[in-house]
Amino acid sequence: MAYNWNVSEPKNDQKPKFEIQPEIYSIIELNGENRTYTCDFRPNKVEKYFEAKIDRNSIDSLVKGVDLLSKEYKSVIHYDSNIGCIKPLPILKIKVNYSDNTSKSYYYNFTENEKKYSSIRNLYRSLKIIEIGETYHKIDINSNLENKKIEFIKKSMKEDTTAFPKPRKLVFEVEG
Repeated sequence: MAYNWNVSEPKNDQKPKFEIQPEIYSIIELNGENRTYTCDFRPNKVEKYFEAKIDRNSIDSLVKGVDLLSKEYKSVIHYDSNIGCIKPLPILKIKVNYSDNTSKSYYYNFTENEKKYSSIRNLYRSLKIIEIGETYHKIDINSNLENKKIEFIKKSMKEDTTAFPKPRKLVFEVEG
């Protein structure tokens, strides 16, 4: 899942809240077949559900690349504690289900530009190219995909928010 953090607008006397805005959520098989949800939030929210196939070489490269993340990377939320805001940088989280029925989540921050992360960036680009080029088979809202996306968002919210630093109190001076 590729996502951004956002602070919702207050509505009907409700306080604003942190929320995850998923840009891409995809379930990808080792052969490259995938079911994908995409959402463009600007200027208006546009959601798509589709099936497509990613090149097998990209998948093989990704499997090798995930190993690097497992050893070297943890979730980082870019947070400016001076003003109490999350910086709008996308996060890519990959959950891998292994054949021994275990799973692990790995993170990639789009500010990382090292060559060793190229397979992860390529996966993201592949899914975006498929979406933009419309080289996919459109599907109706898939309840299995939707349920897994919601579950993944909840898990990500819990994991990510525990890493938030506490905002500093701001001291304002009266002008004049």
